[in-house]
Amino acid sequence: LNNRISYPNSYGRTDIEGCSFWGRGVLHTRGSCNFGKFNFYAGSQAAAENRPSLYPDLDFCSDPGLICTDETRTMDIRWTVGMFEWIDRVQDYYDSALEWRYMTELYKYVDGGMSDDSFIEKVNLIFARGCHFYPCSGYTAVESDRFLYSMEKKMNFRNILKLLFELPLTDGSDDVLGSGGNAPKPSEPFLNIPTKKPTQRPTPFPTPYPVKSASAAPTIRPITDEPTSPRVPTGSPIELSDVTQWNDGETHVINSKETSFVDESIVITSGTMLMLEDGGYIEAPLNTNWPAVRLSIGSSFTGTGGAVNGSYADPSLLEGEYVNGGDALHINNGQATEQTGSKGAFYGNVTIIGGDAPLGVGGNALYVNGFGTEAKIYGGNFIGGKGSKDNGYSILVQNSAKVHVYSGSFDGEIKVDRRAEITFYGCFRQDGLQLSGTFVDESYLDVSIRASYGGLITLTAVSEQECETAPSMSPTNFPTISPRPTPKITSGVRRLSFVELPLMLTSTMLLWKLL
Repeated sequence: LNNRISYPNSYGRTDIEGCSFWGRGVLHTRGSCNFGKFNFYAGSQAAAENRPSLYPDLDFCSDPGLICTDETRTMDIRWTVGMFEWIDRVQDYYDSALEWRYMTELYKYVDGGMSDDSFIEKVNLIFARGCHFYPCSGYTAVESDRFLYSMEKKMNFRNILKLLFELPLTDGSDDVLGSGGNAPKPSEPFLNIPTKKPTQRPTPFPTPYPVKSASAAPTIRPITDEPTSPRVPTGSPIELSDVTQWNDGETHVINSKETSFVDESIVITSGTMLMLEDGGYIEAPLNTNWPAVRLSIGSSFTGTGGAVNGSYADPSLLEGEYVNGGDALHINNGQATEQTGSKGAFYGNVTIIGGDAPLGVGGNALYVNGFGTEAKIYGGNFIGGKGSKDNGYSILVQNSAKVHVYSGSFDGEIKVDRRAEITFYGCFRQDGLQLSGTFVDESYLDVSIRASYGGLITLTAVSEQECETAPSMSPTNFPTISPRPTPKITSGVRRLSFVELPLMLTSTMLLWKLL
């Protein structure tokens, strides 16, 4: 990748250098065209042309970051720019070739009792790909299925209509509203959430590895036969389908069966902290593309024990989607500033496992993404999901995120790319794609690792450990790091000082001349 050369975007343009912005606002609006339109109708350009403007003093073309950095109006602007993009790209959508207009189809959807899921799929396609008829872009079927047609989006859409607007919805099996069928009355507690199948999946929690034999295979123990029913945890989080969200800025502890989650994904946002301890576990639902735990917007995770399991792709439930296993733990930024990066810390016997996929690709164990986002690993077990097509990563680091590894066990390849960085502290040697060596606690590491698109792998020695082979000597900000490894001293042999060494060499030269 040559940063001095302009690469064309999807429209073939190379004249917009510096205008490819991070997504901002509730819909992660991005691109010079979208920001230009918003500035034309609601920003400084509208005011300059004597037209009504919501934000006459803000130039979103020159500084899109104003959406997030204007302290007094940021929340208002985030929603305004999102609604503007929705109106511009979705509400006004019209395909003249196929005679498909969003507003016309919306009326049909409402008149039909809001039970046609194909409308939801088409709207997702319009928003994500700019067209309503699949396939209409270069994206693969797997990507489209996982991120456009997921069951969670359909269920969440229905639940929003029910919970926010108190609308009586059908589940598609009865006659639609207005047709004389037996639709539920507004007072009936109906939600379109399918009944779960028994959850005895082949991704149970392993017994943690011994500290000094990290390469040993884990012993498997079975999962609970009867999964815990979803609850309303302390803090009254938002609950939609099988996703629970904690966004109250408090600390939540999971350390027992009663506080654990099965068939549920946990979303942690807005400076909230999740602590996972011995006896606690979080396991994502079967066949979902949601990670078991997702952190964003300045939230944090601390794991000292317990387990996190990504979604298992059960072949018996596949319906053209969910071929791949789900990730276990995501640590993201979620906003546009370094201060909103999330943090993770891992200790002891905490176990992070990607979901298995008998017909596809296994899920990743730990995914760290976004500038300002950081994970520190002092121990724990990270196991990529197993798949027939490929296995998941034990760690995947992307987009300027940073990971520091002081100990731990890793089953599955590690990948770092897009200017992200991972640092290993101890005595290590990298030979091609293979990294091996020992941590300070004498646990052994032998793992495949690769970097791409500016990803950086750093090997750093520590003062507490003597290394026969010196790893890289990249400077760090950690006070416990030695600038270079301490030389190994053979027992019973005294090292020569800087004064003694030249004197000895001089004496040797003089003796050689005399002889």
